[in-house]
Amino acid sequence: HLMEYLASQGFVVVAPDHCGNARYTIVNGRVVKAGGAYAATAHEERPKDVIFLINRLEAMDQGADSRFCGRVDTSKVGVAGMSFGGYTTAWVADEIKDPRVAAIVLHCPTITEVENRPVVAIPRKNPALPCLIMIGNEDAIKANYNDRTIEYFEKSEGTRCLVTIQRAGHCSFTSCELYNPAYGNGIGPSKSRTSPGEMYDPLPPAQMHDVINSYTLAWLRRHVLGDAQAQPFFSADHFGEEVAVDYREPPPTEGKDEAA
Repeated sequence: HLMEYLASQGFVVVAPDHCGNARYTIVNGRVVKAGGAYAATAHEERPKDVIFLINRLEAMDQGADSRFCGRVDTSKVGVAGMSFGGYTTAWVADEIKDPRVAAIVLHCPTITEVENRPVVAIPRKNPALPCLIMIGNEDAIKANYNDRTIEYFEKSEGTRCLVTIQRAGHCSFTSCELYNPAYGNGIGPSKSRTSPGEMYDPLPPAQMHDVINSYTLAWLRRHVLGDAQAQPFFSADHFGEEVAVDYREPPPTEGKDEAA
């Protein structure tokens, strides 16, 4: 839902199916399923995939593809990801630190400790890069799943925003309802993390997608396109008690106020 929405708003969007992580990927006419050797090295390869795609877009803008020649500004790129994609995004931002990346968006990112995967460093290695984080308060993928994500937010130094969706789980950030409306963990009746032993009714998918799409779009408009009119979106109440927003900007640099 998100990729199509951003494309409809004028962004050039590239969404890779990382080998070994997607349910099915076609590589040179061959079907690659999830798992196996590709999955074992995914934490290393996924960030490289992102940089490869940015490089390809740059080449297309410079004439490699007439459809995009002179139409893609790769000097300011937004990178977004959900779950393992959030890990990938954070790794691109803080470990690779490609200067073309102007802002990142993390949806329920897996930046906690995971077996056989190096963790994303906290404090951040690129803390000034603008960062939007969206989490589900009922995310039950792992005990205390959101704790390290919140720490990542707290240790950021640039403009950052933490959006907590109260009645959302891990899968609320997906479109899994298209093939199973009772998928669980945020789609259909789900086990509660905040009230163990109980069930909760997640935010309906259409409303959940509206929350995700609107905040992500506003963030990219502000920090990739440089649209100052997008900034007030984060201080307004759009979804009532369903969503909690913690928006912070870095303190003014010394002498800036005097000059103003």
